[in-house]
Amino acid sequence: MILKPKNKKRTGKDSFSAAKDKVFKALASLLEDKGFKVRREELKAGPGWRASSGSCRAKTDKLIFVERRLPQDEQLNFLTNTALDCKLVFLAEELSSLPEATRNMLLGNTAKI
Repeated sequence: MILKPKNKKRTGKDSFSAAKDKVFKALASLLEDKGFKVRREELKAGPGWRASSGSCRAKTDKLIFVERRLPQDEQLNFLTNTALDCKLVFLAEELSSLPEATRNMLLGNTAKI
């Protein structure tokens, strides 16, 4: 039996799923096809402040930064909600590689997460 220290913080890397990473990359590719650049980075944090995932515009580039340390589910939710917030329109064929729940959300068949 292996014991983990109680005070160890859990990071998004602790429970890495290749399937979820594939979905993340598919979502990122869809957003890149719509003119966005998606970057997964460890966003800087310091005493008294913390950066979170978000989007911005630098000159003519539309950038989406995703906090790498977030759990994969939160990263996927963030990308999906960002696409919804930007009111991007997708064809059903474009979304064929995504899970059904994500597909339905992006096609407007269900409410936000």
